[in-house]
Amino acid sequence: MDDHTVAGRMLDIIEAVATSVGAMSLARLTAETGLPKATVRRIANNLVGHRMLQLGPDGYRLGLRVLELGKSAERHIAVAETAGPFLQELSQSTGQITWAGVVADDSFLIADTAFTPRHRTLMASATTRDWMPRVRRGECPRTAVGQLLIALEPDRIEDVLRAGIPRATPYTVTSPQLVLERLRHATDSGLATEYEESRLGWWCAATVVPGPSATHIIGITAETKSLPPARGLRQLNTTADQLGKAMKEGEGSRPR
Repeated sequence: MDDHTVAGRMLDIIEAVATSVGAMSLARLTAETGLPKATVRRIANNLVGHRMLQLGPDGYRLGLRVLELGKSAERHIAVAETAGPFLQELSQSTGQITWAGVVADDSFLIADTAFTPRHRTLMASATTRDWMPRVRRGECPRTAVGQLLIALEPDRIEDVLRAGIPRATPYTVTSPQLVLERLRHATDSGLATEYEESRLGWWCAATVVPGPSATHIIGITAETKSLPPARGLRQLNTTADQLGKAMKEGEGSRPR
């Protein structure tokens, strides 16, 4: 059904190809979607360029990117289902924002979050993007997640140092020597922190939670006036240990 938006038409085409037995020709795809032939050809070929579809002699099939996204979605759902109760407990005990996600390909994607009622307005606002960005490897080394992503690929540390660290607040660490020291600490410990380096009045910590099939990260974003880092880190580490055990048990029982 054509909802007259580009996104809607793209989904119509992808879904039509996905439900087809074998490749779908341009003529069949046009008939199935009810879209003009020129529109179908333009959008489908654009999707081919983005690896969402592939084009062969017999027509269009699903592309590898769809399979990759499907696997990523499966991991996200598994993380959210397992991590949710732990995030809720950590948020309630600290009174702060907690989150967890998975390292997939070249980036870290948030799978689930938890927060108290007093943070509801903040998390529902447009500034949520500031708290839960899609972080790519090598980006945002001033953030806890950014440090861990770089630590997971230590060969990139020199490139990060050469590029320099953009200053977000007066407390952002930009000294190459200090940045190198904290990245080495993150590599050795699997834990990273920052204090008012990304946003005044807030500190953040994140720790790696290894899994049999993926690497996860759990973290806390806390107000400096409400939660001392020492207390928050103790609770975060305890929760990370519990979550790691739960994920291993879940992986062992999940069908392959």
